[in-house]
Amino acid sequence: MEESRATEQKMIELVDRLLRNTKAGKLKWQEAVKRDSYVVHFPDVSLRIARNSRNVSSVSFTLELINQEGTEIETLSRYDLGDFGDPEDDGAKLREIYDVARRQALDIDGTIDKAIEYLGSGLQ
Repeated sequence: MEESRATEQKMIELVDRLLRNTKAGKLKWQEAVKRDSYVVHFPDVSLRIARNSRNVSSVSFTLELINQEGTEIETLSRYDLGDFGDPEDDGAKLREIYDVARRQALDIDGTIDKAIEYLGSGLQ
């Protein structure tokens, strides 16, 4: 039981650090093979954030911890965050990680800037 609680606390810390480093631009997120997901690689572990939607009104986010062999060894969802002692978090942290990772991996800001530039110069 004590070991399980320690793992839960580590997962909360992982989400907090991941969010902080993602927002600071310290991580290089890339598109993952899995649809609507983005991955950041470290030497012997990867983290994948995924958007899961069954329909327009049902969207959730999961964070997956992947070992060096490519095996998903832990998954975290908004429900887990509440269970792990953060009852205020309804998935907002995972959603924010996903949104920033997506913007970076797809270079959304750079693409918008290019479109503005083309429109400003009259080029098509």
